[in-house]
Amino acid sequence: MIKIHHNAVDVARKLKPSIPILGDFGIPIKHEIEFEMDLSKKS
Repeated sequence: MIKIHHNAVDVARKLKPSIPILGDFGIPIKHEIEFEMDLSKKS
């Protein structure tokens, strides 16, 4: 996990109003979590 973008979905809803306010189990959708995967490592 690299970063949490607080209230990013509120901004995204201005461009795409169809993004729901609530997700599964009535949990508010407000923030975005940014993940990163290093693909240069060989197993």
